[in-house]
Amino acid sequence: MDVPSVQKSIDVLLQDFVLLKDERGIFGNWQSLVVVQSVKGKSAHDARLVAAMQRHEISNVLTFNTPDFTRFNTVQVFSPADVLAGRLPS
Repeated sequence: MDVPSVQKSIDVLLQDFVLLKDERGIFGNWQSLVVVQSVKGKSAHDARLVAAMQRHEISNVLTFNTPDFTRFNTVQVFSPADVLAGRLPS
C-alpha cells in the first residue's frame, strides 16, 4: 500500500471508531491486574488492554484469542464465532 492509500484507510477507521485516551490512570489498573492475576510475559499486553477497558468502562472484548482473556473476570469475552452464532453481549 502506498502512503495515500494507508492514510485513506486510517481516515475511514477514524470515521467509524471512537478513540479513547491512553492515559496515566490505566497504569494503576494494569499494575493491579498483573499482581493479582500473576500475569507474566506476553499476557501483560492482554492485561494492558483489560486495564484500559476498565478505565473506560468497557466490558466486552471481541477476539480470536478468547483463552487469553478468560482469566480477567471484569470483561465478557466473545469470539467472531460467538457473534455469528448470535451469542451477543447482553
